Amino acid sequence: MTSAYALEEQLAFHREEAEKHKQQEELHREQGSRHSAELARLSEQYETFKAALLAVGPALRLAEDVERQKPAPPPAPPDDRDLGPKPKPSQAVDRVLASWPTDTPIGARTVAAEVNRRFAGKFRRFNSRLAGTYLRRRCEAGRLQEIREGRPFAEALYRKADPQ
Repeated sequence: MTSAYALEEQLAFHREEAEKHKQQEELHREQGSRHSAELARLSEQYETFKAALLAVGPALRLAEDVERQKPAPPPAPPDDRDLGPKPKPSQAVDRVLASWPTDTPIGARTVAAEVNRRFAGKFRRFNSRLAGTYLRRRCEAGRLQEIREGRPFAEALYRKADPQ
């Protein structure tokens, strides 16, 4: 059997809960109407954007087709003439550096790979260690700028020096 006190506590609890849920219902109704208004506004903007895109779409596709049909400009041919009867690795490095893009970092491994690719069979051993020496010397001469100092397991990176 339950006491009157327990019943009064239960009544108070359920009154508070009912009031709390009524307040939440009002809040949710307000938020729902605000979100509905925002949804209507955004839907209108979306439909306007979609209509404009559909109107411009054929012109964009035409421009893309014209752009695709343009032949790509041929790359500038590197100066790979014969280095002479006794080729010098420094000449090969200079030619590779001359054709290197200005904003691209230069590392010893990439220079060595490019020298070996462009002047295949001209040098007995041209490795990244030798290329690093040539790059360091050009940096000391002011022709290159050091971007990152070399460390064990990380090669030094250079870029072409800005002409002043």
